[in-house]
Amino acid sequence: MFLDKLDIEILNHLKKDARKPFVKIAAELGVSEGTVRGRVHRLEKTGIIKTYTIITQEENLVQALVSVKIEANSDIKKIAHKIAGISDSNFTFEIMGDFDIVTLINAHSTAELDDKIEMIRKLAGVTTTSSALVLKRYY
Repeated sequence: MFLDKLDIEILNHLKKDARKPFVKIAAELGVSEGTVRGRVHRLEKTGIIKTYTIITQEENLVQALVSVKIEANSDIKKIAHKIAGISDSNFTFEIMGDFDIVTLINAHSTAELDDKIEMIRKLAGVTTTSSALVLKRYY
């Protein structure tokens, strides 16, 4: 599906605040509320918008980006789903490059973070992990 400039602008508004009323988005973009509503409905129907979620920022949350390399003949989707369950975040991706999967791990302490990384390391098919502690988050 082709996304035009208006589709992209609507998506950018929704990425910042998925609860922002269509009438406000429309006013800021100089189009009608019906246009925004129709575009969002089409983006949902075609699968461009898959879900709406909440991103929380807990005061003492410890986060790390963990890159995971898996064995060549392993079931990457199965492993990625297991990692997503361990990481406790909405951000687990299959990627291309030196690693096969990257995930954002949420934990309430460095000990919990270490435990979760160790759980990922012990998954069948995982050969290597590389971790980077998140210092700041920007929206």
